[in-house]
Amino acid sequence: MRISVAMLASTACVPLFAQAPNSSVGPPVREYRPGLVAFVPEVSSGQTASLMSQKGEYVRASKSAVETPLRGVFFAANRPVVFELVPKVSGSTLAERFETALKDLYKAFDRDGDGTLNAHETELIFSRSQFDQMLDGGYGMRNGSGSLASIELLDRDGTRTVNYEEFAEYYLADSNKTLKTRAALPGNANNQVALTTALFDRLDKDKSKRLSKEELNRAEPILVALDADEDETVSPAEVTAGLIAPRELGGQVGGGMMGMDGMGGRGLGEPVQTDLQVHTGTLPGNVVQQAIAKYDRNGDYEFAANEVDFGEATFKKLDASGDGKLDAKELEVWRTGEADLVVTLASGKSIDDCKCEIAFGKGCRHSLVLPDAKSKDRLVARIGKQTMDFAALPLPNPSQLAANPYVGNFPANKKEVTEKDLAGPQFQALRILFDVADFDGNGKLTKKEFDRFFALQGSIMRLGLTVSHITRVPSLFQLIDANTDGRLSVKELRMAYDRLQPLEPSGAAEVSKGILQPSATVRLGFTLSAGLDSNAVAPPVQPGGYAAEKYAELGPIWFGRMDRNSDGELSLLEFPGSRADFAKVDADGDGVITLAEAEAYDRSARAKR
Repeated sequence: MRISVAMLASTACVPLFAQAPNSSVGPPVREYRPGLVAFVPEVSSGQTASLMSQKGEYVRASKSAVETPLRGVFFAANRPVVFELVPKVSGSTLAERFETALKDLYKAFDRDGDGTLNAHETELIFSRSQFDQMLDGGYGMRNGSGSLASIELLDRDGTRTVNYEEFAEYYLADSNKTLKTRAALPGNANNQVALTTALFDRLDKDKSKRLSKEELNRAEPILVALDADEDETVSPAEVTAGLIAPRELGGQVGGGMMGMDGMGGRGLGEPVQTDLQVHTGTLPGNVVQQAIAKYDRNGDYEFAANEVDFGEATFKKLDASGDGKLDAKELEVWRTGEADLVVTLASGKSIDDCKCEIAFGKGCRHSLVLPDAKSKDRLVARIGKQTMDFAALPLPNPSQLAANPYVGNFPANKKEVTEKDLAGPQFQALRILFDVADFDGNGKLTKKEFDRFFALQGSIMRLGLTVSHITRVPSLFQLIDANTDGRLSVKELRMAYDRLQPLEPSGAAEVSKGILQPSATVRLGFTLSAGLDSNAVAPPVQPGGYAAEKYAELGPIWFGRMDRNSDGELSLLEFPGSRADFAKVDADGDGVITLAEAEAYDRSARAKR
């Protein structure tokens, strides 16, 4: 029987500590201690040499993927709309971002800093299963020797070391897992009606059933007065307080993770709607049949000009036979042809860094109805009497990642531990992590190294993004909630009229409930966890603001300490200085200090020193 698993070497003959190879200075480094090495999948021991037949240093044949745009279709009331999505992060493609993360990871696992990974260092890298867990938003732990990486698995050129190209090849298949698409589960429609009714009634002071510019401009003092927890934002629960009993809203409406409907209840038993779809690459062929089923009124399996509103020019272009009808063959050209909308969704570290851009196809009669010079993270396009709502959500900061289940494993009264300190079953998890997290290999695991290990995992967790999509009638709350975090901030309340009036179907200056039309909603956001079906919502906010040391990577420490409600902005109430000092930092004078303004002020202050 031939076994392609490397044999265990006796650890008894290997000294526990030894000087690092090729190193004449520095602390003693734990020498490579052979362990069970994973076998090469689908490769027998007699074939292993073929993986190492390349001459010279190994170079990947193909780089990271994730370049294919996503393609979607919205079956609107008057016609099907094809759209293309181009996801990015802070201006970088997802492939570029993935490559950058791998380079940082490779450098971290190169314990001796010689530019390659030796056999011991290779065994310590994240396995593919761990990597997948992190891309899904969770922490990945070593769960068995059979799934671990090994020199035999990664070394392609027979040097008994792993260069960066070999390391990146190992994770190549994971690059396409950084972006998922998901049909979000619809929320409780009664929740939306109740929330809209409560909000509309609070704002409609003259009871005209229309909201004037003056009434919406008074939204800030009216709603801020409802801020029971004094976090300077208004939640759905606070809007409905005293008007609607919580039990009438079909579940929790305040706190916790928000669904795309801006409320806690997500209607888990309800079917997913199919009139909005997003696919990787081209639209599948059955989209044509679905379109015919949706718009063919007379049952002849063809489209007449009066059945679908493609517009005269587009209809004639598709009607190759010139018979005044579009059959399935002609609709194939529509399915695979130019998109009506090309939408670039770019996430970033804060809401100020998120961008949404829409380009319309030739002859497309759609238009933007939510232009906003101060906020480009969300755009709405009008399709007939309906809308398509696109937004990019910010990446999570460290305090917004999934809870680390191992955070309490490190002894609270120690700055470092050795293996001798880890006696007892309560330290089992820490014993498993010991070698992996002991970055300098000196046999002592410091708290700093422990935190660094999980920070590395957090950097991979942030790679996981989801494009979530759903059709629903939005509530008035959702339309004002520009950053879709389930809360109304002071800034959003000040912008309410400018956001709502362009949606008024009559074109009137006053806003009616007619703005609440069925809407296609598409969000690019952080994937919290595959099991949570997060709907790509903004991560749950941790009360009390960000810890200063965790916020440091996002901006000035003082900014994180002042931001008590963790909304990424400072209001005048959160700012401890004078109004004059506040105005110096608030560059655009909109009444809030953003992260970008805080960073710009800090740079300017340092330059003057």
